[in-house]
Amino acid sequence: MKQEFNQLADEWESETMHMSSPRQREQHPAFQKILDFGPEIIPLAMERLKRHLGIDWSLVLEKLVDNPPDISVRGDMKELRRRWIEWEKHQSC
Repeated sequence: MKQEFNQLADEWESETMHMSSPRQREQHPAFQKILDFGPEIIPLAMERLKRHLGIDWSLVLEKLVDNPPDISVRGDMKELRRRWIEWEKHQSC
């Protein structure tokens, strides 16, 4: 699963990094296939979020978690990333 996820993640990142519209990124076939893995890929998506500031992995995470952090800072990628990392810390408690 991890290898297939990484292949899809690489494809999604490289083919959507230039897109400004979240809707366009969500419509990419790799995005849909990533979501098909379900919640078990949340740790893998979190790793991608931490490593790739320019890629909005919160789009994936929002679809997979039941209690996402406040994402009202959508335009501020650093703050959005910080909120997801804080969210992850509280999930481990």
